[in-house]
Amino acid sequence: IYDLKVQKESTALELSRVTDELRSVTLAINAVADKLNDLDKAATSADIESVIPAEMREDQAIVELLKNLIQLKVRLNKMKVELGSKHPSVKALEAQTSSLRKNIKAEVKGILESQRAALRQKKTYLSRQRDLLIEQAQLLDEKGIEMKSIERKIELLKKAYYTYAEKKETSRVNSVMDKARISSVTLVQLPLEPIKPVSPKKLLNVIAGAFLGLLFGVFYAFVREQLAGAINNIEDMNRILPGPASIY
Repeated sequence: IYDLKVQKESTALELSRVTDELRSVTLAINAVADKLNDLDKAATSADIESVIPAEMREDQAIVELLKNLIQLKVRLNKMKVELGSKHPSVKALEAQTSSLRKNIKAEVKGILESQRAALRQKKTYLSRQRDLLIEQAQLLDEKGIEMKSIERKIELLKKAYYTYAEKKETSRVNSVMDKARISSVTLVQLPLEPIKPVSPKKLLNVIAGAFLGLLFGVFYAFVREQLAGAINNIEDMNRILPGPASIY
């Protein structure tokens, strides 16, 4: 596994993300549970709108039910003033108002329970995903330990190979030396193939060639001058021509 370190880092990041999300979902489930408890504690005759969560007041069905409740409360208060609290019509409207409160409570409770069920499903999925990531992290740790063991074995095998190769070369040299009756040679290091060529050295060759060419040119000019046979002065003419050189 050549990218074991990358896999471990990726798994750790994903595990951290899933763990954080699981923690957030758990907090959300607890919050919904608290809202349900508050809703269950509220009496049916109490003002149900006081315990409705703020985010649920934007739900269209809840908004319509609250509007109807407000209208019934206005009518009920007006009828109590006009007819008195003992009047049958007032009692009937109070029963209608109480029934509407029960419907609102049931509607809110149903929404909260649906949210809690969805959050629980998400929590189950995240828990399963977290467990898989933990297993994967453990597997990668085991692979890491196995890789370190394999790397140690490889190092030992390399050392054993180099030792074997050195002994083999020493044995070969000793065999050649025995045949040649040489006993004063010791193998210090195995012969290695050079990485770069030892020669030719181009720059040195160019400089040496230029210097030798100049030297040869000067020498050639000097020899040519000495062997040319030209008459350079009166003494040369006297040696070559009869009579005094002045007449010429």
